[in-house]
Amino acid sequence: MANLIREQRLIDTQKRSLVKYTMILDTAVANSTLVDVSTLLYALNTNGYIMSSNTNPLGNYRTTIKRIFGTVKANAYIKLQWQGASNSEIVTIPTGTFDFDFQSMGDGATISNPETSSNGDILFTVVTPSSADAATIFIDLKKNNRDYDAGQTADPVAFNRGPAAL
Repeated sequence: MANLIREQRLIDTQKRSLVKYTMILDTAVANSTLVDVSTLLYALNTNGYIMSSNTNPLGNYRTTIKRIFGTVKANAYIKLQWQGASNSEIVTIPTGTFDFDFQSMGDGATISNPETSSNGDILFTVVTPSSADAATIFIDLKKNNRDYDAGQTADPVAFNRGPAAL
């Protein structure tokens, strides 16, 4: 049987995305895209407009992670990484319930992408799974308004981005 991974976007606003993944795993996976940040709502393209049909995505979306939580029943472990030249690790998720709440560290702490040549995507790796390993993972992302619309496409004058549309 192949891995079954379902994505559900619980919140997807101009400033935040909360994405839930339910997984049934029985096959090893290495560096596979879990979160394609260019497909989140309000993502801007290279022309500064809201993305439509993933045309002209930016080279890098500056999202940060506020929190990763959920539960895993597995013989394997799951690793989340930032996409990039060296695929920097974010967290390794063990079996059981987990809650990596970076904001509880104070000052609105988040985990940012250290990769210099990255599009901002989040990858996952599953090491040594066995039949019917399961996981539910929630990833809470903070969007950067340089890469996601915060109203600047509707009112460019208010954002010092050019003349108003006539």
